[in-house]
Amino acid sequence: AFDYEVQKHGCKICIVDPWNTVEQQIPKYMNADQYYAKMLNDMKYFARDHDVHYILVAHPTKMETNQDGTYKKPKLYNIAGSAHFKNIPDYGTIIYKTMQGNMMVDHEKIKHPQFMGIGGSSEYNFDRDTQRYWIEGYDRYRDLSLQLDTLETEPIEDLSKYEKPPF
Repeated sequence: AFDYEVQKHGCKICIVDPWNTVEQQIPKYMNADQYYAKMLNDMKYFARDHDVHYILVAHPTKMETNQDGTYKKPKLYNIAGSAHFKNIPDYGTIIYKTMQGNMMVDHEKIKHPQFMGIGGSSEYNFDRDTQRYWIEGYDRYRDLSLQLDTLETEPIEDLSKYEKPPF
């Protein structure tokens, strides 16, 4: 399906959300671990071959708890099915809620930081009035009236000055 959308309509982002809703038909000659590795590699190389961004949303197994009853921070290895969800992708981001109800975005894996940025975490607070997440210290009401269709960007004239990623 993505192949058609990319070639026919020029789609640049492919999203599978969530992974557990995709029907998994594991061939008899493969175990689940081999199947996940093949599927993730197929997605990775499809994205590279077609110059698209591939986003796979996958949920963790049952979360472990600390001795005080709070949940441990999820990791890419916690995704149900296989450690390949950590090992194969070039980029791995974890998004989860804290016990205080804030949202954490943790960039756990970045294979090519010179092209994709460095790792790190950021915490977002939830504002019930605006139904949006915001970063502490940022004026969360400033951009509420800004609509995406009113944004204007200037085209980059000369792309040759930007280095092409090695993949």
